[in-house]
Amino acid sequence: MKAENYFASKMSESGLNFSFEDEWFDFMVNNHKVEVKSCQPSVKQGYGFRAGRFDFTKKSSREKQFNENIWICLILNHEEEFMILGFVRARDLNKKRYIALSNIRKLNLLSLREWIGEIND
Repeated sequence: MKAENYFASKMSESGLNFSFEDEWFDFMVNNHKVEVKSCQPSVKQGYGFRAGRFDFTKKSSREKQFNENIWICLILNHEEEFMILGFVRARDLNKKRYIALSNIRKLNLLSLREWIGEIND
């Protein structure tokens, strides 16, 4: 929920119309559906750590997001700090359950500024 609150604060700062929906997507922003996903840089696993990953838990939600090709906002969180890594279309994720943080560069994410330009056209 903290990542969603961070996203909402960024939308407010940017002067965008938005509403929290909490359905198979999280927000409606300028008539665009947006799912907010967050992960930590690393997670303790056994005696070591593994890179963080975004978890798209519900298969039914992944299907709907893919079919409507909604926007996905990826947020990195460390302790109480948050950073928007960028935005990608759901079809670019190909219904995957997990997206490893180490694979983010392959997605050609839009920055917040670029995304705002896209949704304001």
